[in-house]
Amino acid sequence: MVDGQIKMSDEELMRQLQNGQKETFDEIVLRYKDRLVNFIYRFSGNKKDSEDIAIETFLRVYQNSGSYDSSRPFSSWFYKIAMNLTLNRIREIKSHPTISLSEEIKEGMPVEQVIAVAEESPQESLLRNERAARVKKAISGLPEHLRSVIIMREYQDMDYETIASVLDCPIGTVRSRLSRARELLKKTLKDLMEE
Repeated sequence: MVDGQIKMSDEELMRQLQNGQKETFDEIVLRYKDRLVNFIYRFSGNKKDSEDIAIETFLRVYQNSGSYDSSRPFSSWFYKIAMNLTLNRIREIKSHPTISLSEEIKEGMPVEQVIAVAEESPQESLLRNERAARVKKAISGLPEHLRSVIIMREYQDMDYETIASVLDCPIGTVRSRLSRARELLKKTLKDLMEE
């Protein structure tokens, strides 16, 4: 995108990529790379694996750009590819997400939150880290079909329609799974919520 031009939609960028304008792919990567790594990390729990899967996702998007239907939302198609690759990797290595307390402060965290974290006492910091670890552990303990909807909705802020498209299921199923996931998390984290 050249300065002064109107920002093209993802769908328009894909149409241009399909028409041989390969430089539009750079814009897609710029728009999605950070969100994609974060999305994958929520499932894998491993930063290195997340980056590797993100690269593979972009490679698949590029290689399969001709199969993309530009009348449908790009983000649904994109995240479906990422989700499939992530779940395949998790099954392949048969690992469970690990919890890394050193990755609590990430790019994109509001400055106020970073400052608040920096001004915490060691005891407050330890308590916050313990809570975050318990929440991550509770989410990673959910069945895959429930974990995926909670991550997409709560961490990726995807709407129900996008989640339904990524998971290839009806919106009612997404709502039901989300409700069940929240119910299980409330039970698992009941004592934490009472603090």
